[in-house]
Amino acid sequence: MDTAPLAGIRVIDLSQYLPGPYATRILCDLGAEVIKIEPPAGDPLRKMFSANGDLDSSVYRMLNRGKSIARLDLKDPGFMDAFRAIVAEADVFLESFRPGVVARLGLGHDHCSSLNPRLIYCSLSGYGQDGPLRLAGGHDINYCAAAGVFSFSAMHAPPFPLMADHGGAMSAVNAILAALLGRTRHGRGAVLDISLYETMLSYQYPATAESGDGNSELLTVTGGAACYNFYRTADQGVITLGALEPVFWRNFCEAMAQPDWTGRQFEAMPQEALIDEVRGAIGSMTLEEVVARLEGVDCCFEPVPDAAEIHAHRQTVSRCMFTPDRVGYPGRIDGHQPFTDRPTRDLPVGVLPRWTN
Repeated sequence: MDTAPLAGIRVIDLSQYLPGPYATRILCDLGAEVIKIEPPAGDPLRKMFSANGDLDSSVYRMLNRGKSIARLDLKDPGFMDAFRAIVAEADVFLESFRPGVVARLGLGHDHCSSLNPRLIYCSLSGYGQDGPLRLAGGHDINYCAAAGVFSFSAMHAPPFPLMADHGGAMSAVNAILAALLGRTRHGRGAVLDISLYETMLSYQYPATAESGDGNSELLTVTGGAACYNFYRTADQGVITLGALEPVFWRNFCEAMAQPDWTGRQFEAMPQEALIDEVRGAIGSMTLEEVVARLEGVDCCFEPVPDAAEIHAHRQTVSRCMFTPDRVGYPGRIDGHQPFTDRPTRDLPVGVLPRWTN
């Protein structure tokens, strides 16, 4: 018996690039069977980050591991009867096109729900299914900007990892899981409208809850406080300090042999003078020296690692988050990583798979 949480759940993934495939990848990790439908040329993400143009990128492979992948021209009427048959037996249908596109293909939620009233139909888009920007093109950087992500912190480059793409995907997963639970109670499917922009906007509540233009208290966590900031070392390493609570700040000051800083934690924002002093002290030491000074001190300190160091990080290694040909999922179920052993099936163009369970 398959004891994975979503064993027996069937998911159709009609999405491309990152948000939709990431959402269905999580559902797959939790045990769902996923059939991903791509155009005949394949998902553009196959080659977007590929170091070798002849091979699918590692990003694409990680996002789509364990799925059955079909490449079909859904404008060809010859495929539609077979495709509607798998829709009729599916539990979840996720699409990420601009509003109206799948409806013109005859796969809108009204039609799909008529085939399968228990279907959870999820549309994952940039700005949502209605409103003045519903048809506007965009990518992660645009949705973050519109939601105010860059309005309260010093952003000098696009954020990475892609915040709206991953956050929107997680919003879709949450909504799908809730809809599946609801279906067990009332027997009906659901129509879900998930917006990447609105996901990021929901994260902005600290800035918008009290006033429409943000407030000075935000400077504590957006670069205005010495106790919560980035600092560069003499050898161009970078450390993060998150000593928001007085006990952590005091421990940091003592470790740095700077007792005079202790009483200045709550100076008026922005704390440019204090930040400069901390910057000077950290900047006079190498990264190795800073780590030796602060490691083991309870002060909410962490160096910024490079890619190789991420893999070798003692917490990553101890939790077995990177294993050959598998991608770590940030969670545990009964002490185990929620992997399925289902292999990826990348089918020839024009071949539509059937459900296997």
